[in-house]
Amino acid sequence: MVLRLSLLVFAGLLVGCREEDVQPEASLPLAWQIEAGEEWLYDVTATYQKGVMPKVWTSGEVLSEKNGRVVLSFQRLKSYLGRKEMKPGKGLWDVIEHRRGETIEEYLYLGITAEAVSFWGSKVEGDKPQQIMNLSVPMDLYRKSAQAGDSWQYQLGAGNSGENRRSFRVTGADRVTVPAGEFETTRVIAEGRSRNMDVKETYWFHPEAGFVQIEKSYYGPEVIFKTEMLKLREWRRQ
Repeated sequence: MVLRLSLLVFAGLLVGCREEDVQPEASLPLAWQIEAGEEWLYDVTATYQKGVMPKVWTSGEVLSEKNGRVVLSFQRLKSYLGRKEMKPGKGLWDVIEHRRGETIEEYLYLGITAEAVSFWGSKVEGDKPQQIMNLSVPMDLYRKSAQAGDSWQYQLGAGNSGENRRSFRVTGADRVTVPAGEFETTRVIAEGRSRNMDVKETYWFHPEAGFVQIEKSYYGPEVIFKTEMLKLREWRRQ
């Protein structure tokens, strides 16, 4: 059994597309000072429950076992492709490509404005490409004005079930050290449910380097299905 879970958040309940374009404010600096051609190389450690056999994509990836968990270590390269129209008439999205080795893993669609970095959707590639999946309401992963203790929520789809709710909270400033160096970041924790699993993701965000560190967990009442830790190794601008 291989859990195929999208990198950024909660792709299990992606539903339709909002019509409005996402346009950055021309007179204000963006919440993420991103540039076309920018790249980020991450060291990734993913762990799975015993018995799961995750796919090894390249010869450089290492599969092992530790403390009763299956461990896969690899690198993921992210590249900013700029603002593109991915669906006719649906406006422009900020597109980030994910690669493992020579293979495109997926595309991530964001809306980056002066106030926030928002998740719009994604498209799985690899050996089983899928259609673009996107949210009816984009979710802010980071808000520039947010302070420790601030929080926000989203209701996705119909109904009031916790299955459709996503909550975000800022826990404050955090100095983190990763292979790429030391960064002053804002830590944001996102929680909810996806595909009958509880999901918790923690983002350490820097306004220039972006997502310096990301930690994700997918779990149930008595089992942790998957964890994934990404640490920034290299940050390159053209």
